[in-house]
Amino acid sequence: MPNYRNGIVEAVAGGIATITDRGPTLPAEDVEDEITTKVTHYLDALCHVGVPPPFAVLLAGVRMHGGTAIVPRLARYYETLVPLVEPDMFFQPVIIEDYGSLEDYRQALKPLFDALWNAGGHPGSQSYGTDGKWRRRS
Repeated sequence: MPNYRNGIVEAVAGGIATITDRGPTLPAEDVEDEITTKVTHYLDALCHVGVPPPFAVLLAGVRMHGGTAIVPRLARYYETLVPLVEPDMFFQPVIIEDYGSLEDYRQALKPLFDALWNAGGHPGSQSYGTDGKWRRRS
């Protein structure tokens, strides 16, 4: 009997932008928390059924119409928001080499989160310190 456990998991979240008087916004920290939580749950499940690592985590934002801006959760009103020009975003995959803890996954996902914040006009994720380690409490 063939084994169909290839470990492919696809997750979708829709309508996640918040509509504000400044237009649709997407709080980057909320996206980071959601991705990290889901990746942790999915990898725990894959471990339980015996799917071997490594894993690729990919992120895409599709049909983000209306000039959605990726912002810090506590964006100041006077800060200029950088609306997304293209309705679709595709980020480079991040490879997770082995099973680990929530903290391990946060470290592994840093390049993805940096790219997300870059799309919003920021130099990188504000959830990490200058040493590259997770510093934000969620």
